Amino acid sequence: MRKYPIRFWSSSISKSKSVYNFPNLFKIKNIPKEYTRNDPYKKGFMKYESKENSLEMNYETKSFEYKIPVVDFEKFKNSALEIQKYEASVKNVIFEKKTRK
Repeated sequence: MRKYPIRFWSSSISKSKSVYNFPNLFKIKNIPKEYTRNDPYKKGFMKYESKENSLEMNYETKSFEYKIPVVDFEKFKNSALEIQKYEASVKNVIFEKKTRK
């Protein structure tokens, strides 16, 4: 059991765009779902878009300054686990071979 609160500092807005190109013989089986977060700790989103032979990922986030009292730690921890579950679900993009016509 924690004895002391946790303190986080605010951050600047962080933006990231990644584009992954893949061979024409493949297509993405399913595109990860968009994710939006807007809570007292952080605000941001993740978007994925498939374009022909590429996958584009856009990410934006801003952390806020906050202090988590010891009594709220379990609630914060459960929130963090939900975010971790989403991030783990989109780490692996699955490709499948296109069928020839």
